[in-house]
Amino acid sequence: MVLCRFVAELSLAETAQSMNRDVNAVKALQHSALNALRRAVERQSLPTRQGDP
Repeated sequence: MVLCRFVAELSLAETAQSMNRDVNAVKALQHSALNALRRAVERQSLPTRQGDP
C-alpha cells in the first residue's frame, strides 16, 4: 500500500483500483500504515544526548 502510494506515486484512486478497495478504505489503510511506520522508526532511533535539539 505504502509502495503503491509513495514509491510508484499512484493516486488514491489508482491505489484503490489496484487493490480492489474503496478509496476511503485506502485512506484508512494509509493512515494506519504510516502510523505503524512512524512507530517502527521511533523505536529504532538512537536516544539523543542531553542538550541535543
